Amino acid sequence: MFLLITHSHSTMSREILYTIVIPTFNSEKILKNLLEDIFRERDLYPPSSIIIIDDCSTDDTKYLPKFFDSEVIPVDYIKLDKQIGPLLAEKVGIEEVDTEIFISIHADVRLSMQNIKISEHPIDAIACYLYKSKNERDENIAVVAPWTLQLSTPYLVQGGPRSINNDKCPFSMQRNYAFRPLVRAPTTRWESVLSTDAYCYAMFTEYYHEVGGFNEAYSPYFFYHDDLFARIREKGHKIITTTQKVVYHPSTSNHKTTQFLSKSDPDLFEKNLEYFISKWQDKPIWNWNSQYDIVQIDSLTGGFSAR
Repeated sequence: MFLLITHSHSTMSREILYTIVIPTFNSEKILKNLLEDIFRERDLYPPSSIIIIDDCSTDDTKYLPKFFDSEVIPVDYIKLDKQIGPLLAEKVGIEEVDTEIFISIHADVRLSMQNIKISEHPIDAIACYLYKSKNERDENIAVVAPWTLQLSTPYLVQGGPRSINNDKCPFSMQRNYAFRPLVRAPTTRWESVLSTDAYCYAMFTEYYHEVGGFNEAYSPYFFYHDDLFARIREKGHKIITTTQKVVYHPSTSNHKTTQFLSKSDPDLFEKNLEYFISKWQDKPIWNWNSQYDIVQIDSLTGGFSAR
């Protein structure tokens, strides 16, 4: 199904082992920006490796690993021989993970905006918080996600926890149509949300497999993360979204463009939404959006700086 090119692994000591998974399609330039961000942020808890799943790109994505030092962070490149879409491409990458934690990131996510840091070490921090939640604090947390700033012309949209709107559609609950988030992220901390924006999230690998991974009925796109997170919640695990760490998502990925999705099914959004509603609306988890717990997280990293 795919060709796997594995680079030699670094001997750098890592206290917290996690793998970054990046599905991509024809996103060479923006993926290069993300990789540069990750390599610049490597001084605390760098990932064990980065797995790039190339969903049959026709650009020069395949050459990107050569530009990065595999002795610092190994970059493993998977080239698919047939385009399978975002859901299945991400699934291929997660199935290659051999660490306790993986972090899935969209290829067009940035850790900085116009070369300005939005927050310090968001990737390291969510991996560290998730690790410590289990190994030091004995909390039942499965997923940790940072806040997301999304560019939706002409506004900057602030995204985070997802709840059910009046049309029974999971959506980012807090949105701010202003540029204030550039200066100061909101102070509210949300715990035990229904779902979360999935442009960047850290997850325990065992919990992903415990619930059976992604439901391929949603392929190639739309609501498969919401469904995964709902099953995680149904098992009794928590999902945390924090405003203390922020990433930028300019929504420039080619992997989920109208042109790509229309090749499979022009009514895919509506069909998958109807399926999501029919599957979950009669279950207790459906009403969770009206039962938010507001918590104060003094330190997202839970002793991150002390190490």
